[in-house]
Amino acid sequence: MKTILIILITTISAYAGIGGIAGGNNKFQVGDKILFQRHSTFVNAHFSRSLCHNGFDYEAMISKCIEWSRDDDRKCVEREIIKAYQPMDSTRQRCKKFEDGTCVKWEEVLFFQSPHRIVEIKDEDGNVKKRKKVTIPECKE
Repeated sequence: MKTILIILITTISAYAGIGGIAGGNNKFQVGDKILFQRHSTFVNAHFSRSLCHNGFDYEAMISKCIEWSRDDDRKCVEREIIKAYQPMDSTRQRCKKFEDGTCVKWEEVLFFQSPHRIVEIKDEDGNVKKRKKVTIPECKE
């Protein structure tokens, strides 16, 4: 029983940073995306060639819409490539209370995105076939 308890505590502490709540910089987080909040976009930690960090911020080249269609405000007609920045350690808004499927109370929580990720490789049906540890590289000067 004592062995099971030790394994459980070790497993929980190893994944304390999962989900983006504040955690240590050396812990692995499950997920392949880094959220760039200001630009409302994600960058894939496994496939992106531009994603890097300097110890404090993530940097990545992203495609951003600069002109929307007059007929359909969801259709982008012109894009440009920009360099985006996202603090590794920041805050975000999270719903604290739901009523009838609608958020009625928000709260601000700490939000940490570790450069150490566990990426799940899935098949076309969404079944996890493999897990791979990925570390986002440091930016070159």
